[in-house]
Amino acid sequence: MKPQYHIAASAAAAGALYWWTKSAAPAAGCLGGGILLDLDHVADFIVFSGEKFTVPDFLSWCNDVRWKKVTLLLHSYELFAVFAAWTLARAGAETNGGLFLHGALAGAGLHMLMDQFGHNLVPRKRDVSPWFYFLTYRLLHDFSREKLLKQ
Repeated sequence: MKPQYHIAASAAAAGALYWWTKSAAPAAGCLGGGILLDLDHVADFIVFSGEKFTVPDFLSWCNDVRWKKVTLLLHSYELFAVFAAWTLARAGAETNGGLFLHGALAGAGLHMLMDQFGHNLVPRKRDVSPWFYFLTYRLLHDFSREKLLKQ
């Protein structure tokens, strides 16, 4: 999903959280969690592309599905579940740090849902399996584009 959609949705969710909680901490966490999850795309570009990082090359690598392998470690239900369990167990919602983490969890969850359902709304060259966002699934398929994308 394109970054502008994640930015818009995360900003809207952050605004709603601010309105509901009257606190900037969960709103900031939501905005950060909803947008920064995509940093794993940058890491994959650096590791797998063999190209010097430039924004146009990076965007082309992602949008034109030029990748041969992709890990997307942060786009993982397994890691999201660990983050959720840790946040809910350790981060008291009564502190600003806890509110920030709860907001980050909400933002990351929104991001994952948008990716899960958004990639298959319109058929295109990067339709993914419904299992794509499980790191285990990608690992079992050697993180390979040919094995991960619907043909």
